[in-house]
Amino acid sequence: MLNNYLVRTRLIVLALFPVIIFTVTAIYLINTVGGLVKGIDDLYDNRIVPLKQIKTVSDNYAVNIVDLFHKYRAGTVSQTALLTAVQEAKNTADKEWRSYLSTDLTDQEKNLTAVVEQRLVPVQQHLQVL
Repeated sequence: MLNNYLVRTRLIVLALFPVIIFTVTAIYLINTVGGLVKGIDDLYDNRIVPLKQIKTVSDNYAVNIVDLFHKYRAGTVSQTALLTAVQEAKNTADKEWRSYLSTDLTDQEKNLTAVVEQRLVPVQQHLQVL
């Protein structure tokens, strides 16, 4: 069958066939890798970044503010410095909390955030009294 074609035609077919296979394979791999990158980016944006946000909220409320009150009671921080630092920590925590709530949350996360918001109300009320 190939004997009916010129040598030049056979060489062209033999050269183009691997190029076509390589091109099709490269396009498929680029699309597949693009999907993987998108998935990894989504995982980072919706799972890893929220962990940082939750840690920031936790640190500001449970560590920084409590530590400031201990320092104030010990007399190492003035009332003005306490109020300024508490307000700054609260603002940072609230900003990060709003950012966390704007991410894609699972149903379980939504339930947990509702519980946290209920428990956060007395803390925020206490901080308003300052």
